[in-house]
Amino acid sequence: MHDKGRLNQNRERNLAQYLSEEQKRIMDLWAELQQVRRQFADYKDQTARELKAQREEFARMSQNVGGVVRKLSITSIGVRL
Repeated sequence: MHDKGRLNQNRERNLAQYLSEEQKRIMDLWAELQQVRRQFADYKDQTARELKAQREEFARMSQNVGGVVRKLSITSIGVRL
């Protein structure tokens, strides 16, 4: 009977240790997931800022090219006259 009680105590202790280790593992995974989420959000924001900057640069370049083309057109018309 005494051995049975000790066996149950060992089982309970082993189970408690196992559950504690699993809880720690899950908490570590949760922390890692939160870090990945933050990184993803940062990358998303950075990408949005970079795309906005590229769109603005493209718009400026389009305006510059348009201005150069107009000047060339005016110059070529003046040369023909």
